[in-house]
Amino acid sequence: MRTDFAPGEFGASREALGTHVLTPKNGFVFLGRDVLVTGTYARQGVDLVVLDPEGGRYIIKGFFLLDHPPSLTDGGETFIPGELAASFASIAHDQFAQAGGAAGRGVSIGQVRSVTGIVTVTHADGTQSTLKVGDALYMADIIESGAGAKVGLVMVDGTTFGLGENGELVLDELVYDPATKGGKSTVTLLSGAAGFVSGTIAKSGQDAMQFKTPVGTIGIRGTKVFVSFDPVSGDVTILNRPTGVTPTGQITAGEIFLSLPDGTPIGAVTSGNGGWQWNPRTGSTPTQVQLTEAQVQNVVTNVENTINQIAPTPTATPTPTPTQTPGGDATGGQAPAPTGDATPTPTPTGET
Repeated sequence: MRTDFAPGEFGASREALGTHVLTPKNGFVFLGRDVLVTGTYARQGVDLVVLDPEGGRYIIKGFFLLDHPPSLTDGGETFIPGELAASFASIAHDQFAQAGGAAGRGVSIGQVRSVTGIVTVTHADGTQSTLKVGDALYMADIIESGAGAKVGLVMVDGTTFGLGENGELVLDELVYDPATKGGKSTVTLLSGAAGFVSGTIAKSGQDAMQFKTPVGTIGIRGTKVFVSFDPVSGDVTILNRPTGVTPTGQITAGEIFLSLPDGTPIGAVTSGNGGWQWNPRTGSTPTQVQLTEAQVQNVVTNVENTINQIAPTPTATPTPTPTQTPGGDATGGQAPAPTGDATPTPTPTGET
């Protein structure tokens, strides 16, 4: 299916999958918020392509021919300046569309969306580079963050990761079929603190997504999780974070399962801010805990700020999309008002 939108119309929602050509109006292109924040941005010739984890493909024709490329918005609070969208799309579309990606690394499984400080990646072929916004990610990549550094990642199924300072994260495996919305994902945190909001794969089965540490494996079913592991002290914290609030004010959360490296099952947690803490180095075993939000914020703020800049927010108030900070990397915050010929963000009169 191919859909062309006339000036003044809004971009397709996730229900309208297929290929869509979007036309800017007054310096803006409209897309649904979930597509904007979890889609993969790539360049195809002079066109910008946004690949939705659900299977949609959105093309902005001639995007890279313009001196001032159009900004992307959902018509509300989500706003991505054109220059930032261009930096997201610094990799070729073919790396996402077919095998045989860069340097024979295969199909890209994700993309870097925000970087603060020095974060490096070591690929399976042994090559190493410093990550920047828009870089492609591949299976078996090892991501390491330095002191004061953090990085935000979006995977092809819409899973978003935030890795804090002095961390090491391995992208062991990610196989995803947008047609069936199924697949398998395995990620290992070797050190530091990381958080993530699971995407489509986690919803396809109890064992479809696993988050590993050297001292335990977490099975994920559609949720938001925080994990920290200090290989020096041995301290471990795993928390099932709230995913939203119902109209009646009840906090919602997904479900996580914990097992030890030898396969011994520990149990499941379905409550927000519930989880486990322990130190295997001292001989202790996982103890289930239920923390208050104030207690949680003492340990998760840095990592979750990174995630919230790039992940869909299931609550009523959406979190702003990351913006380019003056003289630095895209690290988050509310986008500035458009300058130049662009008009203020219009208010949509129909559904996005």
